[in-house]
Amino acid sequence: MISVIIPLYNKRVVIARTIESVLSQTYSDWELIIVDDGSTDGSDSVVQQYLGDKRIRYIRKFNGGVSSARNRGIMEAKGEWVCYIDADDYFLPEALKTMYNLTMKYQLDIVSANFYSENGNNRVLYSWCTKEGIISNPLRAGVFKASAVRAGSMMIKTKLMQHYLFDEKLSRFEDGKTNFALFRTHKIVYSPIPVMIYSLDNLGLSKPASDISKDFIFSMDFKDKPFWEKVWLGQLLKCGLSSYPQHVDLLKKQYKSYLKWTYIAKLAFLMGRIINKIMRRLQ
Repeated sequence: MISVIIPLYNKRVVIARTIESVLSQTYSDWELIIVDDGSTDGSDSVVQQYLGDKRIRYIRKFNGGVSSARNRGIMEAKGEWVCYIDADDYFLPEALKTMYNLTMKYQLDIVSANFYSENGNNRVLYSWCTKEGIISNPLRAGVFKASAVRAGSMMIKTKLMQHYLFDEKLSRFEDGKTNFALFRTHKIVYSPIPVMIYSLDNLGLSKPASDISKDFIFSMDFKDKPFWEKVWLGQLLKCGLSSYPQHVDLLKKQYKSYLKWTYIAKLAFLMGRIINKIMRRLQ
């Protein structure tokens, strides 16, 4: 069984779409755990309409942030696999079937698949890679978008995920910290088939944090990390320097010895764009 986890906080307008996308799956052996992190906008009244389905569980808790909500869902999961998706994103109908088939075919603990970014009526496929298979270096693949790893496009063995819980102090780029820990020691399987929609219409948690201590960018550790993880961290640091103009001096002081990785990250980004264009033309 697959345990689908939705952390929910004030998404009354869109949560029904996400729930409906789970109900529409062609793969039926799933449970849905909705963890309401103290919503105040009436999200609970929308969820209540779906609780007649015994496969759906609703957990309401005091507000503790997205990491806390995900962790609660992971620890409550009864399935062999977990797949967490944000409340404003949604699955395509073959999502769970596509990812589950990968687990059976390759027998690895982490699988991922492509996804679309959606802004209004415009959809863009995230990864240029069209080849299914095992990715032995997920960190390098992530830098060059040769794989697609985000909430909703990954499925992970529940027992493994319970050992790599999210840092509950973080609410921005918390996925990055957890994924880095996983990818240092685990291979992943990738499918070019898109399985979900990443909605760009409502990016509240992707905006700069009002409390910088909740952003992974301010607690990154470059020391003794693999080369490609440092490049990825350099990308995040570059993002932080542009996202937090009022904290540029703080970031430069904190990461004084690692600023060179922002330039390496920029070079990797440019290389990635070239590869992306070439590969898309060849498709």
